[in-house]
Amino acid sequence: MNTAQFTPYSDLAFEFSSEYSLPHKSYKKQGILVKEVNLDDHLARRLGRRAGQYITLEWTKAMPVNITTLLSSQLKTMSTGLGLSSPQVLCIGLGNPNFLVDRLGTLCLDNLTISPHSNLTKLYPSIESVTGISSFDMISAVVQKIKPNLVIVIDTLATYKLSRIGSCIQLTTAGISPGGGVGNDQPHISRTSLNVPVIAVGVPLLISLGSIFKDCDLTDKELSVQVMPKDVDKDIQSLSSIIAQSITQTFAKS
Repeated sequence: MNTAQFTPYSDLAFEFSSEYSLPHKSYKKQGILVKEVNLDDHLARRLGRRAGQYITLEWTKAMPVNITTLLSSQLKTMSTGLGLSSPQVLCIGLGNPNFLVDRLGTLCLDNLTISPHSNLTKLYPSIESVTGISSFDMISAVVQKIKPNLVIVIDTLATYKLSRIGSCIQLTTAGISPGGGVGNDQPHISRTSLNVPVIAVGVPLLISLGSIFKDCDLTDKELSVQVMPKDVDKDIQSLSSIIAQSITQTFAKS
């Protein structure tokens, strides 16, 4: 079988920017590798991706103790760049809590404490097969009702490099398509579709068999199967807590 037809999927901007030799910037900050990619409309159309700013924080050894502080700083910088100084934030945890690898978004919200007069609110839209309502329709209705001026969406991402599973966090103003990493695209959650600035926060926790086994006797369908490490639950627990703490530090009013 010719496996060259199979193209591993990645949600990480610096992975596909490197593949296509696109402009990007990498630097160390507080011992963490920061990678920035900016896709304009032309580059986005060329790649079949969404235009926007992408920032990824990556580490290669144990999870850095200062990752919460740095993530909070990046969230602040990104929201300020969107013209927001003191936003009313709607936090959305995408995914199906019944599946371990898809719990990142909902666990983030579980770790996010909302006080009665907080400027933070949160929404668990779940998935259409559970609720009978698409995630986008539910999010759109809530946005129209409560009128936040910033939406933060948290979800699981896909990578094509095994070493990046649970070892980086991506932020982007480009929004996100629920189910995009597993071929189940829904309407895109973005500033364009919601009329509200959106920051998507994601962690790569899935990888396709085709990304792991480059040359093997598998069909394209088998190569596209998404898998996860057996100990991924530890990454989900710790990273969901870190993301929640960072959002609180950045946006919660005292």
